[in-house]
Amino acid sequence: MTPPGPGPAGDDPLRGEAADWFARMRGPDAERYRAAFEAWRAAHPSHRAAYDRMELRWGQSGVVGHTPSGQARAGLPPRPVRRVSAARLALAASLVGIAGSAALLWVSQRDAVAPAAVVARSELASPVGTIRRIELPDGSRVVLDTATRLSLAFTAGERRLRLVEGRARFEVAKDATRPFIVMAGEREVVAIGTVFEISLLPGAPRVQLIEGAVEVRAAPGSVVPVRALAPGQQLALDRAEAVPALANMVETRWAWGMLSFEDAPLGEVLAALNRYSARKIVLAEPGLAQLRVTASFRIGDPDKLAAALAAALALEVGARGDAIELRRGPGDQSSSRPAASDRK
Repeated sequence: MTPPGPGPAGDDPLRGEAADWFARMRGPDAERYRAAFEAWRAAHPSHRAAYDRMELRWGQSGVVGHTPSGQARAGLPPRPVRRVSAARLALAASLVGIAGSAALLWVSQRDAVAPAAVVARSELASPVGTIRRIELPDGSRVVLDTATRLSLAFTAGERRLRLVEGRARFEVAKDATRPFIVMAGEREVVAIGTVFEISLLPGAPRVQLIEGAVEVRAAPGSVVPVRALAPGQQLALDRAEAVPALANMVETRWAWGMLSFEDAPLGEVLAALNRYSARKIVLAEPGLAQLRVTASFRIGDPDKLAAALAAALALEVGARGDAIELRRGPGDQSSSRPAASDRK
């Protein structure tokens, strides 16, 4: 698109020029057009007024400013409501993105996303026991594990997020002009189009690459080098490690409501399963935590999970307050059991 040229213009063309300049000056090539923009704005007082009016309207969330009531609240003289082209709205909306908690006007040429799936706020969260699947404004998809919080700050130049707690899987829409950056602890994961997971769960903070490519960077000034991951690799995010070690990816199916364990101690299994329910499964004695479990479980129903574990490990199910208790059967003094068989 050729930058609009200077000179007086009728009302509709002038509004169109102002909209074009507003979008362009918030894009990645803004400085390239800075001189031409300043010349256009200085060419006539109506140019500056039109641009200021466009800026004010978008500052009021992009919709309110085009209504008579919105103009009155802003102290603007009433103006007839005129159409602004869909192309201009789409360009401006895609460049403005999300700014804090401001309302979002998102016009897209692709199929419309269901309103409930469009994110127009600065923080996302999933409550205990819930796995959320959300489509972001740029077309990327994120799956939030139970008890997870994720903040967003999309701009014209980048798509920046921060995983505050929990675990999330990202399926990134390709956009070579706006890198997709997820902060997690003291690291940031940079991707353009790929699928990866980040976990901040206790004892296992890590990033896992499923497909595509990502770079894992450290905070500015850190001596930790940039690391590139290949599909199937994971990288520890423990701040205590000067150079986090690469390792083969641990298979997880949590995004589909399943957890799998291979010769894992029962204490570790319960810690993972208990994240998905307010009602916890507890052990009657510490020694039971070392029993080994190899199994797959569908998460979400603690009573069924406790019954499955009890059957596989020859334990009994009881109650301790609001919790479900696993205990040894009468006369059982053994300290170990065979691994639990697969249960789905």
